[in-house]
Amino acid sequence: MPYLLDADALIAAKNQCCEFGRVDQYWEWLAFHAKQGKAKMPLEIHDEIARGKDELSERAKSCKGDLVLQEEVDAALIRQVIREGCAPDRAEVGIEAVGRDPFPIACALADRDNRTVVTGEKRSNKQRQNRPVPSVCADFSVKSCDQWDFGRALDFRTDWNHPSATHSMPGVGNKPARSKQGGA
Repeated sequence: MPYLLDADALIAAKNQCCEFGRVDQYWEWLAFHAKQGKAKMPLEIHDEIARGKDELSERAKSCKGDLVLQEEVDAALIRQVIREGCAPDRAEVGIEAVGRDPFPIACALADRDNRTVVTGEKRSNKQRQNRPVPSVCADFSVKSCDQWDFGRALDFRTDWNHPSATHSMPGVGNKPARSKQGGA
């Protein structure tokens, strides 16, 4: 199941919890999962990030081939997401008014049983243009999550790429779960 990344998910990760130079393992982990087909983004989202002049844009450019979802976004689904989700109270609203948020939502809508939109935005009851991504996803019964749930779903750990790493969670890694019975 590919997770479809919204630009805000990566911007929030970069600015809040996974700063470059501090948690570079996150960005290596993300590139690995992009190569595996588990983390993708529409070309329009990639291009939005790549226009920047920071390390996030450079990283996005360096793994564009792995990161970009290799399918064209259905224009009818984009229009539907804008009209019914992003700006339901507006008669005529184009992509210029709502930004690129409709793209990962439309891609997920095309295969809603197998895709989840990852965003750094929070759900709200806002009804005007630029509604938060999770709210629009909910309108279309499209799964969405934040970068924290995304990390948990694909088991991000700072030692994710070390073959000798062990984890104390039952069923994860090589270390058996501790028994609550007996001894220390």
